[in-house]
Amino acid sequence: MGQINESAIYKLMYPYCRCELLALVTRAINNMETFENFHARSLGHFIPSREMSQFRIARYESVQSVGEQFCNYVQAIKDVALVLHINESEAQVVERVVGLTPTQCTRFVFQTPTSSFQQF
Repeated sequence: MGQINESAIYKLMYPYCRCELLALVTRAINNMETFENFHARSLGHFIPSREMSQFRIARYESVQSVGEQFCNYVQAIKDVALVLHINESEAQVVERVVGLTPTQCTRFVFQTPTSSFQQF
């Protein structure tokens, strides 16, 4: 889909915000802050570091579930990295895809390690 600039995103959010979130959005608008910075600051403000660590372990560093399709597993890891604002390179995110099924492990034994999502 198309790109939306940051000021439009803030204008869409503004009427639905209250209390502390409203203050954060107002500050972002006044400072012409990028959405990436706003997102990171919001996460740090509303989610305690211990809770963030638990989210990271439960969602980002998770293993592939039995019966879960590999493409769905990889997409979930990518989505969590984006939502939790995990600052790792694509190669580092790919390394997090640790929960390979035994069949997948045997396929990868004779291949070079994957370092990008395109190689999946």
